[in-house]
Amino acid sequence: NIGYVMTGLMECVGASRKVFEYMYREPEIPNDGELKPPVTGRIEFKDVDFTYPSRPNNKVLKGLDLVIEAGRTTALVGPSGGGKSSIVSLIQHFYEPTSGDITIDGVNIKDISHSFYHQRIALVAQEPVLYNGSVRYNILYGCEWATEEDMLRASKTANVHNFVTELEKGYDTNCGEKGVQMS
Repeated sequence: NIGYVMTGLMECVGASRKVFEYMYREPEIPNDGELKPPVTGRIEFKDVDFTYPSRPNNKVLKGLDLVIEAGRTTALVGPSGGGKSSIVSLIQHFYEPTSGDITIDGVNIKDISHSFYHQRIALVAQEPVLYNGSVRYNILYGCEWATEEDMLRASKTANVHNFVTELEKGYDTNCGEKGVQMS
């Protein structure tokens, strides 16, 4: 039996090493930005080229000029492999453009503090992540400090408040795993 215990222990050591490597890794994008400008949300790509670090010879975006106005709903539509997800990753500042500039309200994204910036943006992914719990639970997930007022403000900002209040149980409606109970 001691052999099984040792084997299991060694597997745990290997797994924990990977966890610690992940926890202490250095970000590839330098966190040099210190600016904390007021953000209204106008995004502009100016002559942006982009290649993923793992595929430097495969240019994903070439000379992209794009303006996304603040307060407007914008859809990125195109064929698979057309660069839609890459644009979103650049907006989230997960990567740096190979060349060109990305500005938020006229300020280069490189100059904005990462933590400040990431507290002010949100992404609605193609596949929603909803947990088996109420709408309220899903909105407040990970924000134990948030108040009812914060939840309502977030709901209105995401343009879901009217939809939710029309549900029979409102914010107490159960979403079901992956939102299967929502339509």
